[in-house]
Amino acid sequence: MKELPPYRRYETLAGVEYEILNSKKTAYYTVPLVNGKAAGCECKHVKFAAGCHHQTRAELEERLYQNHLHSRAETVQEKYIDKPLNGVRGFSLMR
Repeated sequence: MKELPPYRRYETLAGVEYEILNSKKTAYYTVPLVNGKAAGCECKHVKFAAGCHHQTRAELEERLYQNHLHSRAETVQEKYIDKPLNGVRGFSLMR
């Protein structure tokens, strides 16, 4: 049997949703996120005040995703900013 990925990330009109694999690795629970915070879960444990580990996992994966985007943007910015266009001299046309 093919192994399922531990989570899937979807961007929707309402925000971001994660599908987190259950502990038996047979089904996914959908966890919607609002501003990086879990807004619910489909599992039966969500009624408790602390929430469930699916919500915690979705929040963690979203933080890692956002940190990766920010670090990648900084790398691209450092690579292309503050470098002279044509060495130390200004632009010149070749004859």
